[in-house]
Amino acid sequence: MTNFAARLFFILCVTASVVACTNPAVAITDRALDSREVNAYNEYLRDAGRINIEREQAGLAPVPILSRDEWAGKKCKT
Repeated sequence: MTNFAARLFFILCVTASVVACTNPAVAITDRALDSREVNAYNEYLRDAGRINIEREQAGLAPVPILSRDEWAGKKCKT
């Protein structure tokens, strides 16, 4: 009986870990966060473009617009 309980416990542990790895809620959360990041970066681009137009009209040099990786604070490949 102890051997049966040990096997059952092992199967339950393996099943629980597999379910945790394939949880669809994780993928949905990742997509939602990616969507928010895309929207935020697009808003940054729009605002930076507007600011650069205003600076150009005022006779000032434009501010460099960051790449998505730079904007997100990720290291860029140089």
